[in-house]
Amino acid sequence: MNYFPIILQTTGIIVFTFGLIIWNRKSLLSRNLALLAFALALWSITDSFLYVSPSLKYKIYWAAIGYPGSQFSPVLLFFFFFNFTGLEKLLTRKRMILLCILPVISVAMAATNSWHHWLWASLKETEGWFGSGTLFVHGPWFWVEVIYSYTLIGVGVFLYLRFLIKSSKEFSLKARQILTLSIFPFFGHLLYIFYPEAFSGCDLTPLIFGAVVLIFIWFSFRYQYIDLVPIARATLIDNLEVGFLFLDIFNRIVDINPKAKNFLNLTNSIIGKSAENSIPIWSKLEQISNDPIIVDLGGNKNHIYLSVYSSPVIGKNGSYIGKVMVFNEITEQLKIKEAWLKTEQEKSLILQAMSDTVAYYNSPNLTISWANPAAAISVNRKLDEISGLHCYEIWHQRSEPCEECPVLKTFTTGQKQTIEKETPDGLTFELHSYPVFGNQNKIIGVVEIGYDVTIRKNFEKRMRYFSFHDALTGLYNRAYFEEELKRLFGSREIQIGILLADVNGLKLVNDAFGHQAGDLLLKRVADILRLTCRKEDLIARWGGDEFIVLLANINIENLKELEKRIQEACLKDNNEPVPLSISVGYAIKEKRGTIEELLKITEERMYRKKLDEGPFNRQRILDYLEDILEKISRENGKQIENMNILSNAFAQELGLSEHEKKQLNLLIRFHDLGKITISQDIINKTTELTPEEWESIKKHSEIGYRIANSSPELAPIAEAILAHHERWNGQGYPQNLEGEKIPLLARILAIVEAYDVMLRGSSYKTPLTEKQACQEIQDQAGYQFDPRLVENFLKLIQQAKLKKVAE
Repeated sequence: MNYFPIILQTTGIIVFTFGLIIWNRKSLLSRNLALLAFALALWSITDSFLYVSPSLKYKIYWAAIGYPGSQFSPVLLFFFFFNFTGLEKLLTRKRMILLCILPVISVAMAATNSWHHWLWASLKETEGWFGSGTLFVHGPWFWVEVIYSYTLIGVGVFLYLRFLIKSSKEFSLKARQILTLSIFPFFGHLLYIFYPEAFSGCDLTPLIFGAVVLIFIWFSFRYQYIDLVPIARATLIDNLEVGFLFLDIFNRIVDINPKAKNFLNLTNSIIGKSAENSIPIWSKLEQISNDPIIVDLGGNKNHIYLSVYSSPVIGKNGSYIGKVMVFNEITEQLKIKEAWLKTEQEKSLILQAMSDTVAYYNSPNLTISWANPAAAISVNRKLDEISGLHCYEIWHQRSEPCEECPVLKTFTTGQKQTIEKETPDGLTFELHSYPVFGNQNKIIGVVEIGYDVTIRKNFEKRMRYFSFHDALTGLYNRAYFEEELKRLFGSREIQIGILLADVNGLKLVNDAFGHQAGDLLLKRVADILRLTCRKEDLIARWGGDEFIVLLANINIENLKELEKRIQEACLKDNNEPVPLSISVGYAIKEKRGTIEELLKITEERMYRKKLDEGPFNRQRILDYLEDILEKISRENGKQIENMNILSNAFAQELGLSEHEKKQLNLLIRFHDLGKITISQDIINKTTELTPEEWESIKKHSEIGYRIANSSPELAPIAEAILAHHERWNGQGYPQNLEGEKIPLLARILAIVEAYDVMLRGSSYKTPLTEKQACQEIQDQAGYQFDPRLVENFLKLIQQAKLKKVAE
């Protein structure tokens, strides 16, 4: 009689039963191991029916029914090893689905084998140790699934053993035992693959695999591999107001009650996971031992304080199998720590650690009975030196109590008092005094706690300062000015006036020299206004480039004199980076006028002055820029004059209008305007420029363009300034313009300037003769220069030669 089917069936039932038991443990690893047991049970039971089936048809039927068990067992074992070794994060849902694709295909292949015979090529009768049996001749797909299963099991066993061996010496022996057990299913399956006739075609793998899983389940219970058994969980731990967290020897979460979940903000799906990866504050908890520590779970405002301690869990054999952490909320206790000062023990615990000053007075004469070290440190004395002294002597350098003393008030009223007090050395303390009552509800003393709030008060002062002051200039801001104007405007006795000053050329300075230079210009104006105004005058920054002054007890003559002082101060300024120019308007309050009318009149007068002085101020700035440009450029006044003569003749030859001639002359003078912002060392360098220096030089066209656009006089030639280094063939800079897209004046300038430079020479090249220069201009026609303009220019030069000859 063949007992093998009975053994298989018995093994399947036992494995299935143990699977149900561990399924009820509800941890991730328990559920994983339970699913593996169910798969092996299906494999074993269906194989037992296969071996007793009388016909080939039923044998194939039971083989197909049990095939999910044989195909998913390696995958489930692989999942178990990954979860056990703490690599569960790598098993994403997508990866798990991908790992199951091949087993699903194999199950489908088994169900449809009669169509393709890729899994079982044929069946034949055989004789072996178990008597007669049926031999499944395997097709090509069978070897694919064998390789896949062996790969999964091999990787899983390797991870499992590496994890156990590295964990501790205690587990290295168990690892070797499991290694020995895990070899047996491989031997059984290899015998089935290569010598199926030996066991009459019977596959020993489910039997051996099931036995190994049962032994592994026993190991798991015996050595607490999976979890610790919760004690009276449903009736005790879940209902406690104390949090409990159970961890195994590898700090995996075994069990946790609802209170601990709430404290740690955890979900229901963390059982079996690593505490380090699941608990956000694990770094605070991992070093906790038997001694409780306080952990703050809250943010800056909503603090939640827990008292936490850890206790080891010892197994039946005396070995360490895990630990339990106990969490107890003590937020309310900490909030009333000030009341703890009623006992000597609480006082000694708090005083040594507090950075705030604490002093105790047992009588209204304000003699210090005791104090903490922080109190002594605050006055640079030793602790024993301040006991017996009066508080007003050591902190306030007084011979009598301070007014509004909180300690005296508490002695009188029996209530807590709070005040802020500044010491002679400039520190500010927030003082809280608390009554201490005796047995008959009589005050026996007062505890005073002082918090050093100097930094906070200084910050508040600074914030108040900036709420009424301009951060750049340090003057008052518009909001403060308007408040003061409203206050003074309502007074009938005070004659008030307003002076509004607008800085000319701020946009040009910002565009030419950067906003830092513009900020410095505004600071210079603020300094001039401080210098020229009276101390009692209120000076404020009104807007971006506007300043305003509020003057009391003033008349129109005083305002005229103030304007004169301002303009004289501007003339004495150092003119860096441009001459300082301010347009001023002012007005006196009318008897029946309003604030709006006064401001409107002042603003209109200022803008009228700005309009009248505008051409003069702008020309002054242009002259200044031209002087700077002549100083830093290689082109002196004589050379500019020569270029103007040549360009005028060229313009006449081309038939330009008088307006175009004027613009061309302006372009000759200011085409290199952008160079005023470039380092003088680069401009004056006599050796070849580096690539970085050359890039800096090339930016002057764009800078000059921005400056020109800031000036109404130069704005018409801004585009020509930007394009005066463009080339006819599009190889110039900065926009790579080509042909007639380059402004006409820029094309004319390119020829005139090149001709002049070739005749003068430079630090890089020796001067050319007039003939050589003309030839060079001719050679660059169509490349660097407009060929039509070149033709006209060379014609002009030839005519000039003939004229000289004739003369």
